[in-house]
Amino acid sequence: MKKLYLFGAVLAIAAMGCKKSSSNGGGGSDSGTFQPTTSGSTWSYSVTENFNAANSLLLSAAEADTALHLVFPVIDTTYTMNVTATSSDTTVGGVSYTVLQANGPTGNLLVAPQDTLYWGLGVVPEFEIPGLGGTVSPQPFLYLRDGPVGESWAQTVYGPNPQGGQDTIYYNMSITAVNQTVTVSGQTFTGVTEETVSVLPGGITALESLPGIPQGVSLAVSGTFYYARNIGLIEVNIFSGTFGFSYTEMLTSYTIK
Repeated sequence: MKKLYLFGAVLAIAAMGCKKSSSNGGGGSDSGTFQPTTSGSTWSYSVTENFNAANSLLLSAAEADTALHLVFPVIDTTYTMNVTATSSDTTVGGVSYTVLQANGPTGNLLVAPQDTLYWGLGVVPEFEIPGLGGTVSPQPFLYLRDGPVGESWAQTVYGPNPQGGQDTIYYNMSITAVNQTVTVSGQTFTGVTEETVSVLPGGITALESLPGIPQGVSLAVSGTFYYARNIGLIEVNIFSGTFGFSYTEMLTSYTIK
């Protein structure tokens, strides 16, 4: 049986030519990258996942539908995710991506910052429902822009579904705040951009026809991501009453080479 994964692991960390420690917080208000690739830089995150289909009208109805044969595992876990930037790279579609080693559920990440555009493969949200497909992207996509408040964009990604066919995954991104000051794990970060990400796997729309599902209910999975300049991703918050889960990811320590 496939497991539900919610993996907020877009790891954006910046290199400023000197070593930084998490004890002092960090970031910058008006310059610096959101996605460094300096080999040897490390980041640690505290991750908490909670999921129970019984708390979701949508998924409890899916389990009760005998034709679907779906059973969702309960998840209640906290773990540390460690990330290390490597000197390795790989080419996908003519673009060179840096490999970030990570011990999260989806493994290593590929990242390719290009001026104000940030491309990635294996980045969040990662959400999979057994038998219905998910949002684990098999293709690179634009997960962040260094733009003003209100800048938004949409993307469509195609990937295999559990039935052996093809699923369509719809991404919508929006910049909701810039140059913010945010405190995470007792550390204060400046130059923070806030981004909202909404993802809808095409296969999940099959749940709309189940008895007892309210008309017009949103099946998209949404999360809020916070990126500090010269540090990277510092916090992820995902909550979905529709699917009965929550996910948080907090930066606890880092070293920038």
